[in-house]
Amino acid sequence: MRSSSGTVAVADFDGDGDQDIFAGGRLIPGKYPLPARSYLLENNGQGEFKEVTAEKAPGLEQPGMVTTALWEDLNGDSQPDLVLAGEWMPLTVFLNQNGQLQRADNFFGEHTDGWWWSMAKADLDGDGDTDLIAGNLGQNTNLKVSAEEPATLYYGDFDENGAVDPLITHYIQGEPYPFVSRDNLFGQLAAMRKKFRDYASYSDAKIEDVLSPEQLEGARQLHAKQGKTIWLENQGDGNWAVHELPAAAQMSPVFAILPLDANKDGLQDFILAGNLSETRPTMGPWDANYGQLFLNRGDGQFEYIPQHQSGLSLIGDVRRAIALNEGQTLLFFRNNQSVLAYNKNKTTIN
Repeated sequence: MRSSSGTVAVADFDGDGDQDIFAGGRLIPGKYPLPARSYLLENNGQGEFKEVTAEKAPGLEQPGMVTTALWEDLNGDSQPDLVLAGEWMPLTVFLNQNGQLQRADNFFGEHTDGWWWSMAKADLDGDGDTDLIAGNLGQNTNLKVSAEEPATLYYGDFDENGAVDPLITHYIQGEPYPFVSRDNLFGQLAAMRKKFRDYASYSDAKIEDVLSPEQLEGARQLHAKQGKTIWLENQGDGNWAVHELPAAAQMSPVFAILPLDANKDGLQDFILAGNLSETRPTMGPWDANYGQLFLNRGDGQFEYIPQHQSGLSLIGDVRRAIALNEGQTLLFFRNNQSVLAYNKNKTTIN
């Protein structure tokens, strides 16, 4: 498996009593946004795994730049289905039909294309079934998108030098403009120096002014229509509803989600963590999340608990969170920094 993986999810998808593996492909290094291969690996019960992607999951080999995946029975047939998501991808579902995975487009509705980083499952509405939380880019950025005004990623070898050139457009006052700055555009397409000799000439440029008609015709496109972190309500019988989380949950990209009952009231709360500091100087670091505790107030309502009450102070780029000792110890794993550990005290958070 010579590919750059983005996530791994484990379940007995074929119902033979052993654990099988989905390995999600992330990207091809140096060729963003081309996706790496994904793999479905079937366990023979003796520690050996067979690659069965094409045979048992058509369309799963390259579903996109996968960053997160989980198995869950989505339609109530007692078989684990596969949910995956990633950059410039919709929330994507492969339904399990007796050991055969079949793609179900728009399972969670249309317009879920986003920059997804994480998912977790928990019974958030207390009705006895499993709901989902999906972590996205957030809204604390100038890349704000909607179904009506999506961001679009055009990509191709525009200067014919053998490299993939990605160009993003986003909407400003109702019109789509290139997201990349003039200086960064020159670093990607040097020939543009002759076309845009000063900042004024680039200030009103559209993608049609940057790329020729031939380049536009040959360009491939990806879209992002949902930038918010959400929770997905399982309404039973395969029906799901999408709900946006409060504004505090949109302050930064969410890479880690930890469900827990923080105040012992029997309702499922959760912690969101993440951040992304490795960004271009023109964008600035996305690091406004210091570990956000959300208490479940019932009826699908979640309240953000400020840092001075929750006690969380997560500095850095958190990529994983786990609970140990029946939820008494919380571990937060950060890029290029030490693991942070928290112990729950006896003070009740209301």
